[in-house]
Amino acid sequence: MFAPRRLLPCSFVVLALVLVSACASTRPAPLRAVQPVKVDVTIAPARIETAVLAALDDQNWQVVRPFDRGVLVADRPYGNGKARIRARVARGSVLLDYMSSDNFDYAVKDGVTVIDNRYNGWMDLLRSEIEFRILTLDVGGKQQ
Repeated sequence: MFAPRRLLPCSFVVLALVLVSACASTRPAPLRAVQPVKVDVTIAPARIETAVLAALDDQNWQVVRPFDRGVLVADRPYGNGKARIRARVARGSVLLDYMSSDNFDYAVKDGVTVIDNRYNGWMDLLRSEIEFRILTLDVGGKQQ
């Protein structure tokens, strides 16, 4: 029979550090502008829009207003809040912009716009997903 292991005091310190770092990751951080995704201008806008829609779906965004003249609006719900963005397909790029949020600690503090850091992480992932999908399009019309 195995005897239960006794926890050492350092185990409690490690556990406390893990909990503190987990809580700190949801603290407000400066709202980062998302760099545009560069797009080959020879790719049809409809194909780019399809890639953006697939990326939004993969990253759990819900389209609120579908593409109209290259612009759509999407929400990302989380708990009892949500973040809202605008995606724009322009010649040579895809632009992602913050629109609004509920329960994401959005504020301007000392002249700096801050938001729950989850939002910044979601936008990094969404941008990467869109960039990947765009890069896998070939100019001839087939998805690789």
